[in-house]
Amino acid sequence: MEAAQRHPVSITRNGRPSVVMISAESYAGRQRMTREDLRQTMQRAGDLLELVVHEGIRILTPAQCRQRLLQSEA
Repeated sequence: MEAAQRHPVSITRNGRPSVVMISAESYAGRQRMTREDLRQTMQRAGDLLELVVHEGIRILTPAQCRQRLLQSEA
């Protein structure tokens, strides 16, 4: 357990990796990063949906959405 507080520790079962232990601090940091990644992904999805709605019923390709999103940020 002390080693896991300094760096990730792999535990094996039958010679194969089974579990990796990390410190609570590292785990909390990973959770924050995961939440932030999800927030950013949801924001981008909302921005793309806004573009589709703004264009009316016309369906845009992903490339068109990205291009228009980049134009709107400029």
